[in-house]
Amino acid sequence: MCRIVVPLDGSTWAEQAMGTAERLARQLNGHIELLRVVTSGSVLGTKTDERTTQAEQYLDAVASRLALTVPARTQIIEGSDPAEEITRYAGSSSSTFIVMSTRGRGAIGCLVFGSVADDVVRHARVPVVLVHEEESPQSGFIPRMIVPIDGSLLAEQALPQATELARSTDATISLVQVLDLPSDPVYTDFGSAPGTVFDVFERSREEARSYLNSVANRLRNDGMRTTWEVRVGAAAKEINRFATTTGAGLIVMSTHGRTGLQRITLGSVTHEVVRNGPTPVMIVPTTSASPVGASNVRAPSSSALE
Repeated sequence: MCRIVVPLDGSTWAEQAMGTAERLARQLNGHIELLRVVTSGSVLGTKTDERTTQAEQYLDAVASRLALTVPARTQIIEGSDPAEEITRYAGSSSSTFIVMSTRGRGAIGCLVFGSVADDVVRHARVPVVLVHEEESPQSGFIPRMIVPIDGSLLAEQALPQATELARSTDATISLVQVLDLPSDPVYTDFGSAPGTVFDVFERSREEARSYLNSVANRLRNDGMRTTWEVRVGAAAKEINRFATTTGAGLIVMSTHGRTGLQRITLGSVTHEVVRNGPTPVMIVPTTSASPVGASNVRAPSSSALE
């Protein structure tokens, strides 16, 4: 059974992750575990025991609301490092997800991407779904999911997770690769050659199309409904725009990719996608190993445009 860990701190900000967690639990026939980290010692005149009692009452109230739709459990942990406690509690099971808001307050700390949430993403051994505080609730969880890839094995490590999730939710996978449009002309002994810039870029775009089509065909052979698109522009902005225009319910991406043709460093692009995106973002932890079933077709080399 799927296990959804939801860190809460008593704030309405943190609770904005509940809708996504509930939909995910229903889609995957799972249960939700509400987690509260209580810092030890005296804080603002309250003792640990007092805060623990308050936290238990709060989590029980949230769990009672959830019990009408999905099974819910509660867990109180005492510790000094919220992110460490969250990742330790979540563990490494392949059936576990962490779903959390990008903002919060209180005993769990400020869940601003770049602090606790960022630390959870860096160290979690399970996928982390980040929910933007201002996003609108969705009637269906994942009609379509966006998977940005850049030709690297690290970026492609999001694909097995996306495939498994799509198979469970009957979602369509939409692959996207973002290319930078070169702005500087290529200079030769005879002056500038703007036509060369255009030719190099068009060749790169055709190679990117071939790469995405190859990955899409592999997914289709595995029974997945798959589309793909090459876009041009700033990586995070185009990923979010693609998610908006396709009506995606989720963006699935790895924590890191490579710099290159489209200068997409997923470690930094992820920050902007989460901050400005229209939908929750699932961030899949990466390893140095090649992902299961990774494509043998690589995206084009970036040397001509660097």
